Amino acid sequence: MLFLGSGKSQDVLRETTLQCYQVVTTDLLGNRTGGNAMAVKKFTTNLQVESIVREKSGDVHLFGKPFPGYSGSMGLRVSQKGIATWLIIYRFEGKQRKYSFGKYPTISLADAIQEAATLLKGIDGGIDPNAVKRAYQEAETLTDLWEQYIRAPSFKAKVAVTQKEDQRKFDVLLKEPLGSMKLVDIRKKHLSAILSPLAETSPVAANRLYSLLSVLFKLALNKDLIEQHPMYGMDKPSKEKPRNRYLKEEEVKLLWSELDKCKHNVRDIFKLILLTCQRPGEVMGLQWSEIDMEKELWTLPAERTKTKDEDHLVPLSSQVIEILRNRLAGNDLTKKTQWMLDSEFVFPTRHNGKRGHISDVHSPRRKLIKDLDMQQWGAHDLRRSGRTLLSAIGVAPHIGERILNHSLGKMEKTYNMHDHLSEKRISLDKLGRKIYSIVGLKSEENNIIQIRKQA
Repeated sequence: MLFLGSGKSQDVLRETTLQCYQVVTTDLLGNRTGGNAMAVKKFTTNLQVESIVREKSGDVHLFGKPFPGYSGSMGLRVSQKGIATWLIIYRFEGKQRKYSFGKYPTISLADAIQEAATLLKGIDGGIDPNAVKRAYQEAETLTDLWEQYIRAPSFKAKVAVTQKEDQRKFDVLLKEPLGSMKLVDIRKKHLSAILSPLAETSPVAANRLYSLLSVLFKLALNKDLIEQHPMYGMDKPSKEKPRNRYLKEEEVKLLWSELDKCKHNVRDIFKLILLTCQRPGEVMGLQWSEIDMEKELWTLPAERTKTKDEDHLVPLSSQVIEILRNRLAGNDLTKKTQWMLDSEFVFPTRHNGKRGHISDVHSPRRKLIKDLDMQQWGAHDLRRSGRTLLSAIGVAPHIGERILNHSLGKMEKTYNMHDHLSEKRISLDKLGRKIYSIVGLKSEENNIIQIRKQA
């Protein structure tokens, strides 16, 4: 530092400055050196810190007191723009290192001293804060975890409709608020901020999102991306009542006649769910290769079933065969929709040049409910309605459950290999006749009473 003037006044100024700042020539570790080493000011008080910051020297200045029991020191780097940053200077594995941990005055001198002591204690215990910082910077976000999830076998094993719904949940509900957050930073409060408002308007949807989040963080835990599941001890956002909605006979009759006014895809999907008692997603994804018109049998591949255990055989009643034959003949198609005849799917759709199968019937369902002034029902409730009618016409419970392809008990699944195909065929034939009787239609006698070859 250059002092102007001479004599006693200069001596007093030099002595005062040395007392305040203890000017030394040192390296970043505080070791005295010669040559062109920078002049570092040591500070111990807030006034000294403020003075150093005002100078905007561009230097690193050292805290003037040692940290008893720890190696290393604390410093304050002040840029020529006056930006002051706290740091520690230490040696780790034989190398000199620096680590910045905050700005002044956001972090006061007292708080910086406390933080530096904590960091130096960790360093002596073998924890390099720079390594910890790098690990945090490289840590996975929720979006990273989602990418791993959709590549996981458990996700790929889900049916296409469920995969699509999972993706929708992430895109609409999770991506914006949590997608960029590090997994290690996500807490219950962040999840509650999403789940609680959703539970107020859509209790079931909130519970489904809760379940998806639980699966996601279990995957993160298994992959050692987090040390603790953030949802541990967290209750479901809503108390969900089991659904018991089914359509009474008069509702079935009312709906059936209105379905004939709908587009043929929607009309036939709802009718097939009711007539076959299969899951809506399985019906919507039905492929012609799964249908044997001669044997009047639908073989639902294991990978498209919920249980994933084995192929599910669904005998087709004459009422279902009639619907499928009309579709094969293209009776409802216009010139613009003739392309559907070439589709592998029974219920094809085309969007943005891409062909697939219909996977969403929410809008037409809501319109039907409104037009008919009905109590709310979902596509799955049609399946429940069909199952209820099976009981009403005397179908044995175990046959009804096999028709629905519900998961069997472990002992039943292990020791009973009989597929009950003939019993299922008789039961679904009776269901078809019952539904036609309800809606006021007559089945052709030669389609009702016939000898079928077993699959």
